[in-house]
Amino acid sequence: MDSRSTNIASCYDLQTESYYERQAGAYAEASDAIDLQPLYRSFLSMVATGGLILDAGCGSGRDIRFFEQHDLRPVGVDRSLGLIRIAASRSSSPFVVGDLRKLPFADQMFDGVWSSASLVHLPRASITFALSEMRRVSKPEAALVLSVKAGEGEIRDESGRLFTLFQADEIRHFMACAGYVVHQLCLDAQRRTRFGKVEEINWINVLATNQVMSIRTD
Repeated sequence: MDSRSTNIASCYDLQTESYYERQAGAYAEASDAIDLQPLYRSFLSMVATGGLILDAGCGSGRDIRFFEQHDLRPVGVDRSLGLIRIAASRSSSPFVVGDLRKLPFADQMFDGVWSSASLVHLPRASITFALSEMRRVSKPEAALVLSVKAGEGEIRDESGRLFTLFQADEIRHFMACAGYVVHQLCLDAQRRTRFGKVEEINWINVLATNQVMSIRTD
């Protein structure tokens, strides 16, 4: 890491971090109800059975449990100690408190990286650094499944959390700058009930690798 990367990695949004520490239990309960089966299937098609994978922004471990049940070897990393504690109480997989912009893992360690709704809480200036870190810790031709919110700008919700929103061409640009090859990019409109409120969110889902590879479609 150069000094510029280190400086960016140290600038985390304290309001967002505070929210997840205070609301870890409620957030875990709400996120457990979210169904990501289409994305799960895409990821499973890109990673061999027994593969070591990183859940980058694992939250309370919802996705980790799915990967365990499907013969993958997941490792979770998240900024929130409160969420990591919940995840560790639900799973025997390893979990680490860490920043996506300075991942505490060796180069070329993982067969795949799963990043669901985690980059949304980083400021736009940090996105390429986080993607470059995910690529650094991935083996050649390792898979990446990425999900971000569609929209424009950086906003805060009523709880004070920072959300960075993306256009499709913009996320393609970030991926290319970090050295990824995008194989599929699609928009997904979802209606969810969170904390008693129904909300509609538009997501951008991306399937990529850090080198060209063939993707199974069966």
